[in-house]
Amino acid sequence: MRIKYLVHYDLENPVFKRRSCAPSAVTKASYIVSALNDLGYGVDIISPALPENGEKDRGGIYKFGENTVKYFSSPNRKNLFGKVIAKLTKKLGLLFYLVKNLRRGEPLVVYHSLYYTGLIAILKKLKKTEFILEVEEIYGDVLEDDKVVAKEQAVFAIADKFIPITALLGEKINPNHKPSVISHGTYKCAEKYEKLWTDDKIHVVYAGTFDPRKGGAFAAIGAAEHLSDTYRLHILGFGSESEIEAIKNEVERVNAFGGCVASYDGLLSGEAYLQFLQSCHIGLSTQNPNAKFNATSFPSKILSYMSNGLRVVSIRIPAITSSDVGDLVYYYDEQSAEEIAAAIASVNMRDEYDSMKVIAELDEKFKREMKTLINKEN
Repeated sequence: MRIKYLVHYDLENPVFKRRSCAPSAVTKASYIVSALNDLGYGVDIISPALPENGEKDRGGIYKFGENTVKYFSSPNRKNLFGKVIAKLTKKLGLLFYLVKNLRRGEPLVVYHSLYYTGLIAILKKLKKTEFILEVEEIYGDVLEDDKVVAKEQAVFAIADKFIPITALLGEKINPNHKPSVISHGTYKCAEKYEKLWTDDKIHVVYAGTFDPRKGGAFAAIGAAEHLSDTYRLHILGFGSESEIEAIKNEVERVNAFGGCVASYDGLLSGEAYLQFLQSCHIGLSTQNPNAKFNATSFPSKILSYMSNGLRVVSIRIPAITSSDVGDLVYYYDEQSAEEIAAAIASVNMRDEYDSMKVIAELDEKFKREMKTLINKEN
């Protein structure tokens, strides 16, 4: 049996140009594909993500392992005319492809995105599609926009099954208790890589978005100002040009104090990203605790850290403390540079710690529950 999966996805391959999509989404989607493969399903990914360089692209279907990924053709978007044409044709091309290739009543796993809201409603009417909606967060909460929340709630109402990232989120989006399975993130232990550094420093990493609304990257950098030279702080991630420039300026500011050296290390993916993580000791989940989305959102980076053997320092919020890995995390309670630094310094690097064992157990649990979810009749 094959499963179709609608998600903005970037497959690292020279045949196709690099696609514009969030690395965290690609990481989570890759895990879902891997889990489905382990259950005996081939996966056909349908990705509307366009080349990030704006160049003309022919699209096509690429096979990898038991799976395929479908990319759509796009015009040159380096000029205004091309951008307008791409915007007009992108969603129509996706809709026509799905209408043509989805069998009536066929299940479709959808990684929740504001881009798909109208599309889902159309497919539900035309094809009676069984939607398995994978929800990482309520974007209207992140944007603090009630109109966006209302649009999302309309999508949640017509979904048939859910893969929410936390039980708290599940309660909010699935009040009628339709079939669901919780997935906090990537339950797949990474291959072991050679360490990049052989110094005696404790390497601390923040990997994720530079979005100031989430506030994690800037909070992490501020902590370096209050750490000794025993520590070395790395910032990995993505954002707009202005956000990246602001990160670089903040790194330069804290480095003027001496002590812990901080650095912006760019955006990594694939094996380079995994090797970098495994060369570190502590991963930071330092998002703004006062943001509305924190009531339900689980930072996917926590499992990315743990699946690579890192200890984790995080703000204390219910979505994390009540999770399956909550007991393994070191917490701080106030979003201040001093508190974050104190939590980092409290991490015992000599205790018995095996996050990979826990992740492997969660992987087996998720796959059992996912198989039941797919086969369960509504």
